[in-house]
Amino acid sequence: MTMRAYLTSIGEKTTNICKWQLELLGFDVVMIEGIEPWHIKYKRFIDLADEDCLRIDADIILFNDFKIAEMPEIVMAQWQVVDYKKFVIHTGQPIYYSKKLLEIAKKMPISQDRPETSMWRMPEIIKYTKTIKEVVGLHQFPIIKL
Repeated sequence: MTMRAYLTSIGEKTTNICKWQLELLGFDVVMIEGIEPWHIKYKRFIDLADEDCLRIDADIILFNDFKIAEMPEIVMAQWQVVDYKKFVIHTGQPIYYSKKLLEIAKKMPISQDRPETSMWRMPEIIKYTKTIKEVVGLHQFPIIKL
C-alpha cells in the first residue's frame, strides 16, 4: 500500500513542486489547502488521516532519496531540513504520524496554540516520538522568475 502524504498549503509558490516531488517519491498526495487558522487546518488533517502517513507543508521540497524506515515503536517522528533563507539546519518536517497516534488525536481536543507541537508533547506519546537527525529537504526554497 502506498503511504499518504498530507500536503498543507496556503498557496505557497512551491506547492506544485512539493506535490510533484512527493508523487515522484511514491506518496499518494492529499491536498489540504486554504487560508485559515492553523489549528483549523490541522484539525482537518487529523479528521482526514486514518493510516500511517506524513504531514508536510508546501514550502518543503524533499530530496530525491527520502525514505521512511520502519519505526514500530514510534508514533510520531520529525526530520531535519535546510532553511534556504537562513541557511541553517532545523528540525521540523516532514512529520510522520502513525495510525495509533491518529486514533488518539481524533479523541483529543486540538490546541489553538501550536497544535502539532502540543500533540508531540502529550505525556501519553512523548516517549514514543523521534527526531531523526537526517537532513531530508529544503525549507523556503525560492521560486525565481526568469
